[in-house]
Amino acid sequence: MDEIDRRAVNIIIEFLTSGSKEMDKTIKELKRMAKEKKKTYKNYNSVREILDYWGNLAYEISFKSQKLS
Repeated sequence: MDEIDRRAVNIIIEFLTSGSKEMDKTIKELKRMAKEKKKTYKNYNSVREILDYWGNLAYEISFKSQKLS
């Protein structure tokens, strides 16, 4: 997991835990970051694939933290 992955996962987790009403802004920021990552790492097929990857990471991290509580 590189730095952009960490930033994206943190954004997703913060968004989910805060109940923020800034959904559109957050989604646009994540898409921008995914496009940036896709340009850097050519092994991804689409922006959606990167977003799915980040969503899965955020889910796993939040699930593990709930399990430990």
